[in-house]
Amino acid sequence: MNIRKATKKDFGELIRLRKGFYLDSCRKDVYSNPSWSRSGLPIATALVLKRDNAAIFVAEDKGRIIGYIGCEIKKQPLYFKYRNRGEIYNLYVRKENRGRGIGTKLMRTAFKWFKSKKIKWANLWVHPKNSRAHKLYRKMGFNDWYMMMNKIIK
Repeated sequence: MNIRKATKKDFGELIRLRKGFYLDSCRKDVYSNPSWSRSGLPIATALVLKRDNAAIFVAEDKGRIIGYIGCEIKKQPLYFKYRNRGEIYNLYVRKENRGRGIGTKLMRTAFKWFKSKKIKWANLWVHPKNSRAHKLYRKMGFNDWYMMMNKIIK
C-alpha cells in the first residue's frame, strides 16, 4: 500500500470514489444535496488538484485507489491565534479496506503536508453519529471544540 499526492491522472477514479462517499453521506444528512455529486463535485475536485493551498492524498493498493483524504489551508480572522488553519475533509477508505490503519496513515500524511506549509492548527467536520471516525480523530489528537447545530425552517 502506497500513499501519494493525487494527480490529474487519478481524476476519474477519484471522482467515482468521492461520489460514493458523498452519496452515502447524503443518506445520513438531510442538508446535503445529492445532485451536487454530478455537477459540483467534479469541478471542486479539479480545482483542488490545481491549487497550492489544497491537496488530495490517495492510498493506493495494487494500482487501485482504496482511500483518500482532502486537505486545505484556510485564512482565519484576526481574532484567532493562528492566522492560517488546516482543514481536513473527506477522509474515506473503502469498506473492504477498513481496519488496516489506512485512515491513520492518510491523516499522518495530511499532518506532514500541513507542517511543510507551516500550519500549526487543523480541524475537521465529522457527523455526530460517525463513532468510528470520532475514535480515529481522537486517537490522532483531535478534540471537541464547537458543535454546530442546524434546523430546517418550515
